Amino acid sequence: MNNKNSTTKTPLKLTEIARELRRIADELEEKKFATGAGRIDIEDPTFLKTRRELKGDTAYFSLSIRMALAGTTARAQKPAKSIKTDKARKERSSGSGEAKKVKKEINRLWKGLRQQIKARTLPNPTDGKSLLKLWENYTLFAEATWSDEWRDCKGKVEQCLRAAANEEWPEAETAATEVMRLTKECHRQHK
Repeated sequence: MNNKNSTTKTPLKLTEIARELRRIADELEEKKFATGAGRIDIEDPTFLKTRRELKGDTAYFSLSIRMALAGTTARAQKPAKSIKTDKARKERSSGSGEAKKVKKEINRLWKGLRQQIKARTLPNPTDGKSLLKLWENYTLFAEATWSDEWRDCKGKVEQCLRAAANEEWPEAETAATEVMRLTKECHRQHK
């Protein structure tokens, strides 16, 4: 749930936030945690901090939990903070320069393929393969709160490309429209 500037963005529904917190709580009880790379096994947390604050007419709440990956020895130790580690983490974020480059290329390829589908011309298979490869590569940058939606959207892109390759234009157009709807909905909820 990443709604950085709520004064200009559509407000989130409290029920959506509660649902997300319940999903995270269920994962933690199973000693699992969802990341952009998928669900990972974790150890019991070594750090928990909540912060509740009131500034002017706005209330803030933050939650931080530190968990070692299952099977590691760093369970009881606080990891040493290093510039190298922080830089690597930043480079894997969805806002990093590398992520933006990949996303820009995804958007360029998808726009071209959508135009071909709209014109009912066979999409360039190389572009389709490149798009799916980039889509998979971007999974590294996907944040836990929207990584499932990212994978679902990739499935719709694959469905769209298959239908277009078979010249099943109504199905291809429907799948393309669904990709656009999922993208807009994901941006509305998480950006």
